[in-house]
Amino acid sequence: MKRHTPLKLLSRPRTLTPKFKTYRSTHTPTPIPPLDHTSKHHQHHRAPLTPPTTRTMTTHTPRSTETVHDLATDVIHLLREANQTVGVAESLTAGLVMSALTSVPGASAAFRGGIVSYATPLKQTLLGVDADLIAREGVIHPDVAEQMASGARRVTGIASAATGDVTVAATWGIGTTGVAGPDQQDGKPVGTVYIGIASPTGAKAWGPFLFPGPRERVREATVLEALARLRDALVEDADERERDQEYEEKEHKNGE
Repeated sequence: MKRHTPLKLLSRPRTLTPKFKTYRSTHTPTPIPPLDHTSKHHQHHRAPLTPPTTRTMTTHTPRSTETVHDLATDVIHLLREANQTVGVAESLTAGLVMSALTSVPGASAAFRGGIVSYATPLKQTLLGVDADLIAREGVIHPDVAEQMASGARRVTGIASAATGDVTVAATWGIGTTGVAGPDQQDGKPVGTVYIGIASPTGAKAWGPFLFPGPRERVREATVLEALARLRDALVEDADERERDQEYEEKEHKNGE
């Protein structure tokens, strides 16, 4: 089993080692439908997120040094600093991720909205999760988490300020699916959770986590982990943009 270490609260996140390298998967990222990226906030050309080739159970380590509000504050700060947005699709957490994000003052500048797809059919009709996938694997699956995150980006799209009629998806999407209890689901034990994160370059999932404790503890741990994973992605994105800017400035100076 693989253990992940608690993340420290960042006052000004910069140049951290991306945590995406710890991801293990046996599935292919779900393609994201073409979007309008003419807005200056959607012109960052990032390398696609490439999933490694194996998946192992991710054992939960309690985050004793950070609260949900701490993580949500970091996420909103990073989103606002980058002028980016986020949409959320939740199943077992039933709106707790959205509640955490909107508890932060100024969240309206970055939080678009979301869907609580508690019933399985809503994952298909509202978020576009593949019906054959659900029939074959159930809803407690990494591909479902990915597709929920991608769907969250799409359904929280709004008309572009530049064109007025082209829908621009949220920059980021979160998807949560799992078994909060008290009974197992789709043959998965209580505490099994997958978390999906989607961006303009692709989508991927983390898990399976096996969060310990009763129902509310599992849901709280899922919120903490989802926000921490999004924060990691935002820090990596900020670092890449900073490196891009430094490179462009260097090229410009060399061309003078």
